[in-house]
Amino acid sequence: MAASYAAIFMSYAGEVPLVYSVENTGAEFEDPVMPSASQLPTVSKLPNPFEWSDGSGKITSFCEWSKRRNEIKREIEHYEIGEKPTFEKLTATYSNGTLTVVITNSGRSLTLTSKLSVPSGSGPHPIVIGMDGNTGSLASSYFSKCIQVPFTHSQISEYSSGFGGGAKSQNDPFFKLYPNDFAKGDYCTWSWGISRLIDGLEIVKDQINADLSHLAVTGCSYAGKMALFAGAFDERVALTIAQESGGGGVNSWRVSEKIGSSVEGISNTNYDWFMQSFKNDFNGKTSKIPYDHHELIAMIAPRAFLAFGNPNYEWLGDESGYISCQAAFEVWKAMGIEDRYGFVFEGGHEHCQASSKQNDAAQKFITRFLYGDESVNTNIRTSTVNADYASWSSEWSGYQLDMDNTDCGNGGEQKPDPIFTFDEPKQTSKWCDDSTHTISWSMEGETESTYSLIWDTGSADGKVTVSKATASSEWTDGTTSWNVENILTDDGNNGETSRWAAADGKTNGSWVEFTLSKKQVVAGVKIDEFVKYGNITEFEIQYDKDGVWATAYKGTTAGENFSATFDPVSTDKLRLSITKVKDDLNINYVSFTGIANVELKKDIQGSGSYEWNVPEGFLSAGTFTINKSASKSLAASPEISIVNCNEGTSVNELSISGTSLVITPNPVTDGMAQISLNLPSATFISIKLYNTLGVEVMDVASCMMDEGTNNIELSTKELASGIYYCVVRSDDSVNKQTIFIR
Repeated sequence: MAASYAAIFMSYAGEVPLVYSVENTGAEFEDPVMPSASQLPTVSKLPNPFEWSDGSGKITSFCEWSKRRNEIKREIEHYEIGEKPTFEKLTATYSNGTLTVVITNSGRSLTLTSKLSVPSGSGPHPIVIGMDGNTGSLASSYFSKCIQVPFTHSQISEYSSGFGGGAKSQNDPFFKLYPNDFAKGDYCTWSWGISRLIDGLEIVKDQINADLSHLAVTGCSYAGKMALFAGAFDERVALTIAQESGGGGVNSWRVSEKIGSSVEGISNTNYDWFMQSFKNDFNGKTSKIPYDHHELIAMIAPRAFLAFGNPNYEWLGDESGYISCQAAFEVWKAMGIEDRYGFVFEGGHEHCQASSKQNDAAQKFITRFLYGDESVNTNIRTSTVNADYASWSSEWSGYQLDMDNTDCGNGGEQKPDPIFTFDEPKQTSKWCDDSTHTISWSMEGETESTYSLIWDTGSADGKVTVSKATASSEWTDGTTSWNVENILTDDGNNGETSRWAAADGKTNGSWVEFTLSKKQVVAGVKIDEFVKYGNITEFEIQYDKDGVWATAYKGTTAGENFSATFDPVSTDKLRLSITKVKDDLNINYVSFTGIANVELKKDIQGSGSYEWNVPEGFLSAGTFTINKSASKSLAASPEISIVNCNEGTSVNELSISGTSLVITPNPVTDGMAQISLNLPSATFISIKLYNTLGVEVMDVASCMMDEGTNNIELSTKELASGIYYCVVRSDDSVNKQTIFIR
C-alpha cells in the first residue's frame, strides 16, 4: 500500500515516516554554534549522534530528531562541503522525453536536462535518480517499474579524476550561477543539483504519472558519495543506495586517519569534492571534527539506506566504512526500524560490479521501499570485514528514543505558516543611505515559530570593485616582485596575470593596499595562495576608518581558495596586512565581497514595524523578506535601491502628511524626467522649480490632482546644468526634493 502524498508523507497514521515531502524538515530550527576549528573540543571516538551540538544533553524522543538532524546537516555544510544555496525561481517542463529544469538567481540561470525512461501504464510510477547513468552502476532491470532519471554531474560542476582536485572552474554552470560560492565542494553543488531535479519532477509529476513518495538515488565510487550526500541532504528521497563510496562517503574520517595513507582520508582525498578549508582545519586533527560520517549516514533516518563495500580494493578503506556503518545503525535501532537499514561488505568482484549477495539485497530494498511490498525481508547486514566497531561507539550504543508519538503532534501534517504582508513600502522605492526608514508588515494566522526580517540582496554583492593596488615600499626592491598593476581592477582581472610574490623572507610586516572605486560596504574576503612556495601564517584585513587603519578580520593560515566573512564595514580603502609567513609568499589573487543579506530583526511573531538606520555607503538593491529559515522566505517587499542622495547619483523619496514624491531619473541627463506624486486624497497641488538662490525658474503645474498616483512630465531642456529644488505644495504640506540636471 503506497503512502499518501500530503504535507509530509507517512507510512501509516502514527507509524514512523518512510519519507517526507520537504527537502529539510528541520529548516525552521536555528543553526548550532559553529566554533573555529581551534576552539572545537577533542573527541577521539565517534561522536554521539544523539547529543545536542552545544553539549547540553541528548535528544530523548523521535520528534527531536528533525532538529538534531538539522544540526548535523549544518555542521557538515559549514566545515566540509559548503551550504546548499537558495534561489529565486525554478521552472520545469517535460517534452519529447526530456525533463528541463531552469534555476534563476540574481539575473543568472542554470539549466538541467535529463532524458527520462518512463514505464508504460498509468502509474503512479516510482522514481530512481541514477548518478551519471539511468540507474547508477546497478542493473537497470531492477528498476524496470521506475521512472529512470539520469543526473549528469557536469551540468553542475566538473571534477578531476586524480586526487587533489583542480578541475573545477568558475566557468562551471553552478559557479556561473553562484560566482561567490567557488570555495564550496562538489558534494554541496551536486546534491543541490539533484534536489533541483526533484523540484522539477514535482512540477511535471502529473505528465509522467510519477510517485514522488517512492524515490531512490543510487551511484558507485565517487558517485556513491554523490548518492549518499543527495539522500542525506534531501528528505524527499525514500531509498539511498551508496555503492563502494569509500573515503568521504560512508567511511569515518577518524577511523581512516588511524588506518593511514593507504586509504582515502582527509590528507589525500579530492579537494574539488570538499572545501579546501576542511583539509586546512582538520588534516591530522580528525578528533576536532564535531561530527563524523556515521552521522552523515544517520541524516537519512528514518528513511531506508543500503551500503555496499568491496574489501578487494584497499583504497576504499572498508574497515573504516564497516565501523561507520555499524555506528550509524544505532540510530535506526534507537527508532526500532532496523529493517530499513542494510549493508553488504563483500569482495570477489570488480569495482562497481555488485556481488550476488549485493544484487539480492538491492532487489529486496527496491521491492520493499520503491514498490511497496512490505512482505520482503530487508534485515540484511553482512560483512566479510572483521573490525572492532564497538570500541568506537560503546559510550552511546544501545540508546533508545521515545517512539510513542511519531507524528510529532500534527498527525503527520505540518502546521501551515502564517501569511505575512508588507504594508510599507508598497511599491518600488529608492531610499537614501545614512538615513532612517521604516518598514512595516502584517500577519494573518497562528504560529508557534519565530521569524526574521532580512534585507536580502539576492546574492553576495559582487560590486566591490578595486581601482588600484599598491604594495608597501619594502616589497619593491630587486629581490621581490609585486605585480599589482592588474590585480582586481574594475575589469575584473585576476588569476595568473595578477599573481604577486615576495621572496627571501622579506614579507613579514608588509601589506598591499587596495583603493576601491568608491566607498562601498565590504563583508568578506577571498584569498588564493600558491602554497607550494610559502604559506601565510598570520594576517589581517584592515579598512580605512576615518583615516585610521582598523581591523575587520584577523586570520592565521590562508591557503588555497580561502574565504572569510566579517561584520560589514563601509570604506574606500582596504589592506591585506601580512605579519607572518612560513617561507616565501606567492598569492594568485585577493578579492573582496559585499553582503548577501542582513538580519535586521529576530523573533517576529506577529504584525509589526522596524526602523532601519541605513549605514552610509550601504549602496545596493534588495528586498525585505520575512524568513522562516535561511532557505524559506514567507514574504518579500518590492525592490528597494539604497542610494547616495548627497552625491546626486539617484533619487530621494520624501513623504509628508501622506504625500509621496518620486522623480526619475535623477540626475536628469537627457532633458526629460517624470514626477510621480502619490496623494492620500484629491487636492490642489502646486509644483515649482527653484534654483539655489531661491529664484523660481519654472511653474511645472498648478491644478487639482486625483487621489493616488499622478504622473507629470518635466522638461529640463531649457535649464542649465546644476542643482535645483522641486517644491510641491498642497493645502497642508510642502514636499521638497533636490534635482540634479546634467
